[in-house]
Amino acid sequence: MPPVKTRGPSNLSRQLKRVRASYSKALKLSTPPPALIQKFKARIKNIQHSMKIKLHRRENYILASLHSRSSRTLINSRVKCRSAIPHLSVGNELITSDSAKASIFSTEFLSNYNSTGPSSPSFSTTKTPSSPHTLPLMDLFPPWVIEQAISKIPPKCGFSVHLANYYVIKQCATTLALPLSIIFSESFKTSTVPKAWLHATIKPVFKKGNPSSAQNYRPISLTDPFARLFERIICRQIRLDVATSSAFTSMGSFP
Repeated sequence: MPPVKTRGPSNLSRQLKRVRASYSKALKLSTPPPALIQKFKARIKNIQHSMKIKLHRRENYILASLHSRSSRTLINSRVKCRSAIPHLSVGNELITSDSAKASIFSTEFLSNYNSTGPSSPSFSTTKTPSSPHTLPLMDLFPPWVIEQAISKIPPKCGFSVHLANYYVIKQCATTLALPLSIIFSESFKTSTVPKAWLHATIKPVFKKGNPSSAQNYRPISLTDPFARLFERIICRQIRLDVATSSAFTSMGSFP
């Protein structure tokens, strides 16, 4: 009996390329049939889904042997961040080094913001009465809430300055729940956070136009994943408090 042929990722890639080419030709028609367009869209979606499944199975097969060279190569490719910034053109000079690119982006992004800024408004220091829905700190950051919040983060590498990316954090949800509960409660109580949370890594993201011009990039701030988790839990509690507030429910602002 001849071996059963399976469609590998390369075959699916070629098939996806052919379907996309046919889809492009159909779009160029004066009156493209809607049924044909929907057929091509569904076909492209199915092929992309099959490619994701194949890739997921292949990665699981590689990671089954944790100490193999293939598994180490896969892990390193996921953890390490590759620069996608092309060479920058400044005047008549071509910038190729990453350090010089960083300096150019720093100058460009800094020019978009006013360094002086408006004066901070003064607030009264009078202590307001606590809300009847206010929770104790241990009820706001219990370990089970931390573990539940970690389980809902996206299963991807994400960004972290200490290489504890989303995938690692998600796999260690139960172990991290208790220490993070203590850190979050103490930070919320004392209004202080770890120093690492006060800093962010600025990443340039291409908008449109010439990719070699620094003016065609916008900055995004990448903060510590534990700080984002801390913020997510607080925002969730704020939404719950606002939703249960009589001032809002009486006005019909919330369902």
